Amino acid sequence: MRDIKILEAYYINELNSNLNSQKFVYLPEEPLESVLPFIKISNRDTSVPIILYGPDLSRVIYIFSSKTSLYNDFGIHHATIDTILDNLKFKLFDYFTFSTKILEGSDLDNLLSLNELIKLKDSINPKKPSRSNPVILKDRVQNIEQNFYSLRQAAFYIEDMEGVCDLGTLRKHMKKNTLYKDR
Repeated sequence: MRDIKILEAYYINELNSNLNSQKFVYLPEEPLESVLPFIKISNRDTSVPIILYGPDLSRVIYIFSSKTSLYNDFGIHHATIDTILDNLKFKLFDYFTFSTKILEGSDLDNLLSLNELIKLKDSINPKKPSRSNPVILKDRVQNIEQNFYSLRQAAFYIEDMEGVCDLGTLRKHMKKNTLYKDR
């Protein structure tokens, strides 16, 4: 089966056909030399799972389905992840370690949701992103005002309160200065 995957990966990469809906084939960790060419590709989704560890490398916090998912969901630049991926001595924000393999003895029982992970990241590194615009939410139901450094953070807060929040719809309501979800 491994030989079939290697051959499939070779033809997908060599032919680079626009008919291929799947651009890469994920190969298991062993041997690592055969997986590295797929991990090093930065402009495409490699479909190699990225494991996020806590500070002591014993607990898996989250598993991203691919590098692209990590870039988009965690908000990390591809150059940064290429530098720190599988470097177990380097910790992003002195907390997170990224790997393509599950370390022996890792605790997989208490994975965080994406929202919980983003909140943890923001609590560890509360710096305001350079491209973000501050958002002030006024909740008429609870009669409170909340300040957020980005629309995304405001959306996470609304998700916690309402269960769901659409960023596009929230953005439209903000531009028109109208109520969102009757609150």
